[in-house]
Amino acid sequence: MTTPLTAREGILLNFEESFLGIKLSGGYLSDVRTVELEWKTYDEVIGQNLPMPYICFFPTKGKPPPEYQPFGIRREFLDVTVVGHVQGEKQKDKIRAVSALEQDIHDAAVGIGDGTRGDPTRGGYAVDTIKITGEETDEGVPDIGDQLGGSSTMVMTFRAIYFPGDC
Repeated sequence: MTTPLTAREGILLNFEESFLGIKLSGGYLSDVRTVELEWKTYDEVIGQNLPMPYICFFPTKGKPPPEYQPFGIRREFLDVTVVGHVQGEKQKDKIRAVSALEQDIHDAAVGIGDGTRGDPTRGGYAVDTIKITGEETDEGVPDIGDQLGGSSTMVMTFRAIYFPGDC
């Protein structure tokens, strides 16, 4: 008999499945090659020869306090930081790659209006997923010693809203 997942475990598992589903064949702009539930710097990704585009994600340090509602209902929040690493031959290639990956991560995390991509309910474990910080990138900064292209990294944060007793 398998142990049921907690809402938090189910949410994190669904984020992973959603990011692994970022493929051109699925209507996305990128073909994500690697997804991991841990923080990795660009140097670590390159050092381990991990294929790119690469996504790592992890619960953000600290946790927003729960909201207490009538009848003893408690609403919880799980903030998840998502980091994407891309590589481009030229400056314009890495700008396109990081822009496409940003859009794909957003669509996979919060969904798009027609319901074809993304699941803001995280497989039924959450009531909603929202983007709480805009993306921060280094896409406009040329790499040292390589003025034409190279690496780029993007960071953004999402918040899953859930009721811990609903699972």
